[in-house]
Amino acid sequence: MSKPAHGFPGWREPTLAEPGDTSRPLLAALLTTFDPPQADVLVQDLLPDWLGLSTAYVDEGADKLRFYAELEDGLKRLQGRFTIVSSPGIQEQGGHGWIWRYIRRMQVGCNRAAVQHAKLWMFHRAGRAGECQTLEVIVSSQNLTGSGFRDQIQAGWRCVVPLDDTPAAEWRDTWSALPAFLQELAVACGSAGTDVLSYWNALLQRAACPKAATFLASVPGSHPAEPSEGAPAWGVAGLRRLGGRRGRSLTAMVPTIGNWSTANIEKWAGLAGLGKTDLSIAWVEPSHPWSSQWQLNARTESALSAGRVNWLLIAPPHSTRKWSSPLCQEHRHGDTRWSHAKLYEIGSTAARQLLCTSANFSRAAWGDPLANGMIEIDNFELGVAIPADAGLSRLPVNRDATRATCETDFVKPVEQPIAWMAAEWDGAILRIQLRLVQGVTLQDRVQVHVEGRVQHKTLLLPPNHADETSLDWPSVTDAVPLRVQLRTTTGYTSEVAVEDLRLLEPGQWLSNAGSQEEMQDAADQLLEEKYDFFDQTTNGPPPGQGQPSATAPSSYAVAVYEDSRRRFAAIDHWADVLLKADPSASADVLADGERIANRWAASGMQDRRPDIAKSATLAAGELRARIQQERGKK
Repeated sequence: MSKPAHGFPGWREPTLAEPGDTSRPLLAALLTTFDPPQADVLVQDLLPDWLGLSTAYVDEGADKLRFYAELEDGLKRLQGRFTIVSSPGIQEQGGHGWIWRYIRRMQVGCNRAAVQHAKLWMFHRAGRAGECQTLEVIVSSQNLTGSGFRDQIQAGWRCVVPLDDTPAAEWRDTWSALPAFLQELAVACGSAGTDVLSYWNALLQRAACPKAATFLASVPGSHPAEPSEGAPAWGVAGLRRLGGRRGRSLTAMVPTIGNWSTANIEKWAGLAGLGKTDLSIAWVEPSHPWSSQWQLNARTESALSAGRVNWLLIAPPHSTRKWSSPLCQEHRHGDTRWSHAKLYEIGSTAARQLLCTSANFSRAAWGDPLANGMIEIDNFELGVAIPADAGLSRLPVNRDATRATCETDFVKPVEQPIAWMAAEWDGAILRIQLRLVQGVTLQDRVQVHVEGRVQHKTLLLPPNHADETSLDWPSVTDAVPLRVQLRTTTGYTSEVAVEDLRLLEPGQWLSNAGSQEEMQDAADQLLEEKYDFFDQTTNGPPPGQGQPSATAPSSYAVAVYEDSRRRFAAIDHWADVLLKADPSASADVLADGERIANRWAASGMQDRRPDIAKSATLAAGELRARIQQERGKK
């Protein structure tokens, strides 16, 4: 990493990954984003890195089958332990929609209107030989969209901490707002959220947060503007607790500024512990390349100026040959991307901190001050504050330049009659959860979309239309449910995709990159290569050359020896990996051995070359014996 400019870090890859980290098997993952995730972005840009695939995304040519086989094989190992949480919205399927059988999607809004705007990534990885498991935590401004990776500059904070085998409650407390944030997020996702997200809070009891980092969060609802000691401090209440009380200042550089009046900005600044002239905002001129993407309403600009907000200038990159980026030295002036980063510098007499967050400068994110001493928050937001040198506050004051403004719609969306809905199917029961706006009633029929048609069933609604109901939907008699549609008595309809929770059958493949047999063969070949066995032969004679001829005894012996040597070396490699494997990953290593043994046993029975058939049979027997021996130890 090069020397930072203004105390800021330097460029990193979009995944924020360190080289070699993906050599640790991924045990579970949790991601949060604003819009529902795009499958194509995950497949093309993210999953290959996170799963440690041997090849990058390819969708044509001979490597296509190998890529998709390795990708789906990696996802199979994570089914039920990979979750993405977003705001309510349309759940797209697309050409890669099959990944949603492995990746669980959840949306907030179960208990109240909510916007999921936080960008949190958490990865639980197995340990290497003699090392402990790790928890990777990333907080950023990065959504799981193509434009977020191609067209935007993001800011993020990352840590990787070792996990102790024994949990301790005091370690959980070191993560400041993060555990309580996860609890609130779980409630907002319904009953499934509580089951899934409790896993991550349990991990926070197995490691201490880096000492210099403080988590700051917002969750939807009405909260005290000045909470009691020990109570969660959400939004601006948490911001007030950062840093010292004397000489406080706040400088914001965000791409979106919400709807403010002079009265509420002054009240908000007071809740943040700021004086009338202690708030600064870094903004762009109309000529700046970012101006078409940054949002500031002209009325808000006037209100903030009247409220004595200090405007700082982000100079356009073409304004001077000695242009200095507000982000870092590596940021070159020809970069066409625009900044989606949300950064706040909090200063005080005691210290200075940099807050990297998902929160724009809006009341929806930080809290709208109410007359009763409460604040009203609309969004889930998450950030991390770390010690920093002066950075944003050193930007020049914008005294004369015109600030870029635009027309912005600040009308708060009205909740639909069916405000939130989720559906899941385990192969026997189709479970539907919903939240209705007060006074709304449902028709007693449900439309369930299956492949190629729609089935209608009577919905047995509980008294008073409780928030959960279910239908008997056995897989042996009914088609796979894809989407559920409900209708109110006034004619409003709402539809949601069904989360299919069934475990896949052995040998079942969902990607259409090849036939079931082709996908299985490619995945098994990749598995052999993982343990350093590379098939150097072809199964059968070249086309048009008839049956294999008898092999001379000398060449037969050499062929058996060479093939056996390579297979037994692979067995030794597999055994070494098993010996050094994290206990949580050893079951997968044993399963790998069984797959390879079965493949070699099948080759021994089917291969038309007696030398290779004998070698494969011998190696399969040896590998199965070692597997049985290992299972006997447990």
